[in-house]
This record gives sequence, C-alpha cells and structure tokens, in this order.
Amino acid sequence: MEQIYSRQLHFGMVYRAALAQAVVKLGYAIRHTHGDGRFEIEGISKEAIQSFSQRREAIETALEERGLHGAKASEQAALKTREHKRDVDKAELLHDWKERALILGLSPHVLIEQSKEKQVNLKVKSPEKIQALAAEAVDYARKHLAERQSAFLQDELQKVALSHALGELAPVDVRLAIDAAITQGSLITGRYQDAKYLTTPEAKAQELHNIE
Repeated sequence: MEQIYSRQLHFGMVYRAALAQAVVKLGYAIRHTHGDGRFEIEGISKEAIQSFSQRREAIETALEERGLHGAKASEQAALKTREHKRDVDKAELLHDWKERALILGLSPHVLIEQSKEKQVNLKVKSPEKIQALAAEAVDYARKHLAERQSAFLQDELQKVALSHALGELAPVDVRLAIDAAITQGSLITGRYQDAKYLTTPEAKAQELHNIE
C-alpha cells in the first residue's frame, strides 16, 4: 500500500494519458495544460470550465488563503474542503447544468456532433507509426531529463514521454519504447537504494571521466 501511495502521481499521469488518448480517438481535439498530463477539450472555454469546476476552485482558494502550493498541499486541501455527501435531486442538478451551459454559450451537442464527424475521418495509426512516435517521445524524455540530472527513475521518464505525446500514445506504448531503448543501449539501467534508475551512455561516460 505504501508503494502505491508513493507512486500516486505516476498513476495519475498514466490514467490521464490513457484518458487523453481515448478522448482524441472519439474525435475531440485537446489542449495540453499541465506537465502532469492534465488537459482540456478544445471548444470549451476557460470560463465554462471554471464555472463547472467549483470543487477545484474551492481547493485553490484554500491553498491561496494558506499560502501553500504543491501536490501534497493540494491533497490536504482537497480533504479539508470536502463536503459530506448529501442527497441530490438529479433532475434539478441536470436542469441547473443546462441553464448554466446556456448562460455560458456552451453547446455540448454541437461539440459531440463535430467529434462524431472527425471520428469517421480519423486514420488508425499503424503499429510502425505508434512505435516510431513512442521512440521519439522516449528519446525526447531521455534528453530532457539528462540535461538536469545524471540518473532518473523510470516513472519520471515515462511521465515526460507521455506528457510530450499526450493523446497520441498509450502508457503501454511508452513502456515498450523504454524497454527497446534499454535493449538498444540508449538507456542504461542501475540500482540505488533499492530503486531502479536509468541513465544515458553520455551521462555514464561523463561520470566515469569525473572519477578519473
């Protein structure tokens, strides 16, 4: 359980990457908003998103009032601002949503119809294309992380790669590309304090040079 808790940010990234890919396959265009894989659907305004994201607004207000920031602080704020569950009239709630969407000029039916049209014309990527995209994403992540540190966790590499190709790749595509990079030698594995780390041949050569 402790291991799962310590990797919750990684699992969140994996979930959002899979969700983004599913949304794109339905014909929606997305805009990447955060490095942890958060995204929004094109055609839905910021004003509309904020209006329907009252829970997130409450968390951000609580963080601002306390002068806090970061994932851990957000988690604590989420717990403190959570309201007790109560019975909700679903018909009344739906009516409220429709009225709010009308005021905001939000037309979900139009978006849905547009996505259906795009979905018909979407080209299915070949296995070779997916493999090439995944290899490029992993190579980008490898170089990006190597600029800042000599070794990094595989979770970090996968996060950057998935974020780089958000909506294009499934988590399994990136995992396979990482395995291929290790086999080909562009990534080198090692262990430190019972954790599996990755590095690059260039970083390893530099470290050896520094030792000499």
